[in-house]
Amino acid sequence: FYLLNQGNMNSNNASLDFYDYSSGKFRTNIFGETNPDAVLGLGDVGNDLGIYGSKLYAVINKSNKVEVLDVATAKRIKVIDINIDNPRFITFAKGKAYVSAYGNSENGFVAEIDTISLDITRTVKVGRQPEQLDIVNGKIYVANAGWASAPDYETSLSVIDINSFNVIDEIEVGTNLLHVKADKYGDLYVSSQGDFVDIPSMLHVIDTKE
Repeated sequence: FYLLNQGNMNSNNASLDFYDYSSGKFRTNIFGETNPDAVLGLGDVGNDLGIYGSKLYAVINKSNKVEVLDVATAKRIKVIDINIDNPRFITFAKGKAYVSAYGNSENGFVAEIDTISLDITRTVKVGRQPEQLDIVNGKIYVANAGWASAPDYETSLSVIDINSFNVIDEIEVGTNLLHVKADKYGDLYVSSQGDFVDIPSMLHVIDTKE
């Protein structure tokens, strides 16, 4: 397995480690080892990691990029720039990658990336400071946080229809959402962080079939 280390913010010291089950060996900073020409290293604040097909995708938040690596060798294939928009989390479906990003305006967005060309093909605006996202039956569910406008937090999941790539619904859930994960039955498990004072953190379950 690969292990993404976040590093210290503004220190440009995110790193990627690798554990080989067959040999029992754990190798640190494999990105630096396999990509010696990447003079800035992996970047600033590693936020999420995903494998799809033969590629490994590392979402590097403060460096505003997604590093695409060969999953067998960890060698860089391409850097996908997300402008100055703070990418956060990644998920995959039917040959596409979907990345949430804070954006540089009031609303965040979700970007669609073609996993063959590795180009951004579509974007759609969602809520403020979107975090984790997952996919059920052709719809992307995005957890909106809104922490930058505290105490006016976001409280909803944005629902994106993949075919039209439009937001088709907003599901009210809880204060300051962070994680969302689907199970095999189509239920979504969503965490809300609350306001860190009076509103407690909570775990919510949503039946997407209703």
